[in-house]
Amino acid sequence: MAINHIAIVGVGSIGRRHLKILRDLRPELEITLVRSGIGKNFNEIDLADRVVLSIEEAIALNIQAAIISSPATKHIEQALVLANAGIHLLVEKPISHNSKNLKELQNLIIEENIVFLIGYIFRYEPAANKFSDLLQQEDIGRILHARIESGSYLPDWRPNQNYLDTVSANKEMGGGALLELSHEIDYANWFFNIDSVFSAYLYNSGSLGIDVEESADLIVVSKQNFPVSIHLDFCRNTPFRKCRVYGTDGDIEWDALNKKVILYPKSGDSIEYSFEYERDDLYQKQLIHFLDCIENNTKPMTRIQDSIKVMEIIEDAKKGR
Repeated sequence: MAINHIAIVGVGSIGRRHLKILRDLRPELEITLVRSGIGKNFNEIDLADRVVLSIEEAIALNIQAAIISSPATKHIEQALVLANAGIHLLVEKPISHNSKNLKELQNLIIEENIVFLIGYIFRYEPAANKFSDLLQQEDIGRILHARIESGSYLPDWRPNQNYLDTVSANKEMGGGALLELSHEIDYANWFFNIDSVFSAYLYNSGSLGIDVEESADLIVVSKQNFPVSIHLDFCRNTPFRKCRVYGTDGDIEWDALNKKVILYPKSGDSIEYSFEYERDDLYQKQLIHFLDCIENNTKPMTRIQDSIKVMEIIEDAKKGR
């Protein structure tokens, strides 16, 4: 089926990003924005064909697909309404702030044959895919253990907005390092097929004045029985985002900030793979893939089962804090 009309639910920074990219990608596409009525107008609003104040209004306008970019606490409620109407879905990460009603949504997606994608954009990142390919080729032999680390400074995320007012800083809206930095948990499961959470420690130093964890340290276990350590924080001033895997025949490292992968064989010189892209390129790839899944029956790169697994890991980590 050809997609002629799509809705964007939620017009915060990520919703506006989707709007701009989608308009550039498909100038002829009819785009309806769904917003709560709260908040100021923004420069990109003229790129949409209209603005409505409820999902029901958008459904009545015969939308065929929707991008949910509202706070995580609203995702499942909104997704269920849209899925019940047969609307294909791209949901921003994380899928929710807890696992309530996830199975109901999963069953509905299957019953209604709905295309469902979750917005973990590292799935479209060239260096991440090269890293995955090298792991599959077993260039470093048998994996012994892996280390994932992601650190940044929350006040720098959205320079034009007070970080205390953002979703990331507020428990009621689904904030905290575990949910906001769940990209790392998703790709840990993608790369290593995570089986369980061995231990977890969540921490709030009080330095940011927020009511959610600023950092999280997890040890998870793969189904191949090797450990993966994950550190997440948004309270440091020096950004860092890497994944390193240690094997019997060498190591391999993905440096997400510098867009490169380095292979360190047990013998011989290291091999570096570098990539050039802008962040919007990943969102564009994701939107192209979403539309291709609907229009050409392409197999989705992410499944709701993957999102449920990420949420299970997060909930287990919170229990083990």
